[in-house]
Amino acid sequence: MQGTQHTSAAEKATPAKPGRKAAQPGPWDAPWHHKEDSTGWETVYRGTGQRREITSSLVLELTPEQNEWVDRAAEAGGVTPHAIIRQLIDDARAADEAEQAVASETPKVGVRK
Repeated sequence: MQGTQHTSAAEKATPAKPGRKAAQPGPWDAPWHHKEDSTGWETVYRGTGQRREITSSLVLELTPEQNEWVDRAAEAGGVTPHAIIRQLIDDARAADEAEQAVASETPKVGVRK
């Protein structure tokens, strides 16, 4: 076939934009090397670097008010929101176990042992 040009799928999928240069790397691409490099920037918590053993996972749909309360409680306690939720569960379990222990010790009316 005369005059037929072969083009790859990638060439067909991304049309060339005339007059536009490719992005050039700059200082914004370099990672921070010193603590003072981060001055003025807000850093994001990225964990402790150690893997946690996760035996189960739970997704909660909280209202904005609930989420705000959990965040405030975590900040006040100097812990993560996850730690606050775990503590709430532990407290509820302890209260439930104490209630069950009291109920099992209370004699039932009309029942002889």
